[in-house]
Amino acid sequence: MRPGQGFCGLKSTRPVRSVEKEVRKPVPKIVTEEERLSTSHRIIRAAAEEFALVGFEQAKMETISERASIGKGTIYLYFESKQGLFSAVLAEISAEQLAALRQALAGLADPDLRQMLTALLGTFNTLAIEQPDGFRIFISSLFGVNRQFKSEAAVLRRTFLDLIKDELEKYKKQGEITLPELEPAALLILNTCELWALRAESLGFDNDYVLSHQAEIVTLLLAGLKTI
Repeated sequence: MRPGQGFCGLKSTRPVRSVEKEVRKPVPKIVTEEERLSTSHRIIRAAAEEFALVGFEQAKMETISERASIGKGTIYLYFESKQGLFSAVLAEISAEQLAALRQALAGLADPDLRQMLTALLGTFNTLAIEQPDGFRIFISSLFGVNRQFKSEAAVLRRTFLDLIKDELEKYKKQGEITLPELEPAALLILNTCELWALRAESLGFDNDYVLSHQAEIVTLLLAGLKTI
């Protein structure tokens, strides 16, 4: 019996039903904000490792995606380009380091100038040990292979300079220092803290050596503040 015919060849009055199957569209997965932040953080960490190892130009998005255990296309859902990803890495490293410095300073109860400098130097040492990739990326952006991001890195690093300058202002008001301008002193402290933590490692001095000579570096800083 053909479609549209009844029994004995009589034409059926019933409508012919379509035999086409309904195609269901896949339901997109709902990603929570917590999951987005977690994935973004994982990508940034993986990118930091790659950028610190080979530099921006040599870094490959495929390698970064493998480090982060995600598909390459997923990276572009969070960052529009490799340049955008590098900028995000700089911003996150800066935010984490700045937060660590502020926390260290906030934990001091009515510190004198030596205690403040010791806290700064100690925090930079700790960051260099726990987050070496972050330090290498910043230094390479300011002076090394990633200099195309120098302006961004300099703007971010300026917040560190301002933090130290604000701390010095407190001691100037208390009469511990009598410098006419505080910015050169803040720059001296920032550069000394960063380079002491990094250069000691690059020259083969271990963490025990760095920590055991920390008081001497603080003494040299104090002496330098009196001669600026």
